Amino acid sequence: MAEKPDVAKKIVAAFPKYKKHDLYYEIMPCNEFPDGAYVAYCMGHLLTFDEEKMGTNTPWSLSGLPIMPKNYIYKPIKGREKHVRTIKKLANDPKVTMFINCCDSAREGMKIFTEIIKYVTNRNLPTKCLWISSLTPASIKKGMQELVPYKSKENLYHSAYARAIADFLVGINLSRSVSLRMQSEFASRNAENGDLNGLKREVFSIGRCQSPTLRLVYDRIKQIEAHVPEPFWTLSGIFEIDGKEYTGRWFKEDNNRFDSEEEIDDLSIRLVEEPAIIKEIKKERKAFKPPQFFDLTRLQSTANKLFKMDPKETLHHAESLYLAGLLSYPRADNPYITAAEAPILSAVLEKLKYTESYSKYLPAPIRSTDLSSRYINEKKVSDHHGIIVLDVPKDFSKLNPGEKAIYDLVVKRVIAAHHEDALYDFTSIITVVDETETFLTKGKQEVSLGWKMLYQNEQVSEEKDDQEEENEEVAQLPDVKEGDTGTIVDTEISKGMTKAPPYLTPGTLVELMENCGSLMEEKEMQKILKKTSGIGTVATRDGIIHTLYDRGYLVNKNNKVLLLEKGRMLMDALGDKMIVCSPELTAKWENVLEAISDGRIDYKQFIGKAEKLVVKLLNDIEQISKSWNLDSSIKKIEEAKRKEEEKKLLGSCLKCGSQVVLKKGFYGCTAYSTTGCDFQIKEKILGKKISSAQVKKLLKDGKTNMIKGFKKGEDLFDAVLSYNIAANKLEFKKPEIKEKVEKKERTIQISIFNQK
Repeated sequence: MAEKPDVAKKIVAAFPKYKKHDLYYEIMPCNEFPDGAYVAYCMGHLLTFDEEKMGTNTPWSLSGLPIMPKNYIYKPIKGREKHVRTIKKLANDPKVTMFINCCDSAREGMKIFTEIIKYVTNRNLPTKCLWISSLTPASIKKGMQELVPYKSKENLYHSAYARAIADFLVGINLSRSVSLRMQSEFASRNAENGDLNGLKREVFSIGRCQSPTLRLVYDRIKQIEAHVPEPFWTLSGIFEIDGKEYTGRWFKEDNNRFDSEEEIDDLSIRLVEEPAIIKEIKKERKAFKPPQFFDLTRLQSTANKLFKMDPKETLHHAESLYLAGLLSYPRADNPYITAAEAPILSAVLEKLKYTESYSKYLPAPIRSTDLSSRYINEKKVSDHHGIIVLDVPKDFSKLNPGEKAIYDLVVKRVIAAHHEDALYDFTSIITVVDETETFLTKGKQEVSLGWKMLYQNEQVSEEKDDQEEENEEVAQLPDVKEGDTGTIVDTEISKGMTKAPPYLTPGTLVELMENCGSLMEEKEMQKILKKTSGIGTVATRDGIIHTLYDRGYLVNKNNKVLLLEKGRMLMDALGDKMIVCSPELTAKWENVLEAISDGRIDYKQFIGKAEKLVVKLLNDIEQISKSWNLDSSIKKIEEAKRKEEEKKLLGSCLKCGSQVVLKKGFYGCTAYSTTGCDFQIKEKILGKKISSAQVKKLLKDGKTNMIKGFKKGEDLFDAVLSYNIAANKLEFKKPEIKEKVEKKERTIQISIFNQK
């Protein structure tokens, strides 16, 4: 059983003969499967909790909390019933003697497979797992010959199952508690204002991963809003030493700025024409190593930085390339490969050598088998190695622009790893003026471009430390030596303003979710978060961010992740003490989930602790809700909703003067429910969609502009629409009938005749 249809197709294509059936394939008898095999496929998850049978779909009330199901029962997701029936039929076929899990080789893949098999059959057949990182025919065949016993991976399922239940308990209990208490606040504060534009029904979802992610954005926005720009000044000196001129920047210890304009003015005037001496010259050759292979987080952040590509879009393109056999498994959580992958790289580099785009960088000076531990590191590879290129497209033009961009990023990382370090000579000169003030001058000279030849005239995301080194301010350096003397002939003052932290982008948010341990004060929490890779996993972070978009907490505007008022209100209400809004909870849980995956902790024990934690969190919410003051947030939400509603208003009703809005399939009067005003204009008239701009003009001026393309019978015509209030209907004012529309067959005949 495969996780997706495309994967199933890849699997069967690796074997000599197969048949396609409705929702499954059949591999004909071959060496690997002497009696043949069925290949069924899911569409991701096929099952969801059956809350009706579990008794959790009860009316919302505080008295009904906590909700703790005794049993967790599944049902098919709506629209997936046929898939489930197909798998049930195949799983119970007497000819079937073994189950093989071909879902993703990871925690969630094990869950998808195990859940559906348990749901559709009670047969206790031998069960194996196809555990591979690429979908090339060779990799699939090799994997089928080296199937992994299911029992050796079963704890991954236990971990995913425990995670799903714990997240369900947190979500259903805390979301109801917070929503009901906030709705109560809205109702008691503004009972006289009716429905507060829906606020009294607003749902505030809480989640182990979504809430701390929302908190990261909230904290960054608060920092930006709290920042007050302050001026600072820097001082540059222009020196003349032995007839040679150069510039240096004033510094003292670790500081190179002045907070006082008066102080820097005095110093700049005083230093001119003072004696200067070169106190120290340092020369250092630095080697900058090629960047590592991509893991998914780095691929997403780089694609967002360079192309403003959303992390979800990046994963989509990487998955397409994976399914095409061009890239390895994209949900990689580390940048390393094993020695077994080195020959694959050698083969693909040989192919890339003959491509127009990459031939100029090949052959590379370093062989794949000679790559350092920066790339080949068996100990740091978990279930999946870093993202590498596996093959060359037969036709690059068949890739869409997004796929081309992602493929290019990965290919260049792989080629770069096979090139030498980039070498630069760095020189720093310290000049002392008047025996008291120090100035620093830096210079950089390229020695060998090395791997950077791939990125000439391109922006490149590299290791942070390397990037910082290379971005330091440099100047043209004169040929001078220590002890040379001269004077400072002039000074220059530059003014700047302190800047607030930058807004998070989808790319930097994904990185921050992974590296959020650096924000924690406790050293132990920092260690745990580093070990567990922060909030979520490489496979779930983009989905977590999109959940926050969908819930109305965040919005992506011009590649900036911004906080919406609903998200601000929730974080204001929960404060900074709730563990569910901190990376601490997800860190502790991921630590335990990893232990479950390794077989060190029983998953039932974890579920029991999650239940106790939920009870504690419900009590915490009850206590903090007593001191809520949401007036400011409510006013902002009301104002935002009011503005949104105003955008929908198209003008005054021609019959009663109330407002007209777009409803379902027609433009109608908002007073219909109170006065029965029946003014309406259909959204589509005689095959032509009427735009809101045309309706606005009709309401304002009594008529629309000329609208082209109405169709009555077989006649096309243009007309201006006006509204006859007395007759309560629209009227058409046609200049003339434009043309006769012939039947399709006749049009084709005329077209062919004219071509003749």
